[in-house]
Amino acid sequence: MELNKKVKYLRKTNKLTQEKMAKIIGTKGSNYSRYESGEQSFTIEHIKKISSYFNVSLTYLLDDNPKEILITEHQFKKLIEAKNIIEEIEETTK
Repeated sequence: MELNKKVKYLRKTNKLTQEKMAKIIGTKGSNYSRYESGEQSFTIEHIKKISSYFNVSLTYLLDDNPKEILITEHQFKKLIEAKNIIEEIEETTK
């Protein structure tokens, strides 16, 4: 997935507006929409700020086939709940 599409995914998954993202990376909203659409390229400083804000590696952002799996906090909590349920079931079937 291309950088601009990953950033858009991160933004939408975290329910942020383009205006909020523009503030996060230190640019104007009108400029930000061009970055996300792919009309312009993010600068390395923008990419560093995005990486830091979303707590993802630069490799994740820049690599077309990253090895990392990105999930939201909500999805992570659901996985933990499912794991706990499975463990409870396993305990009761012993």
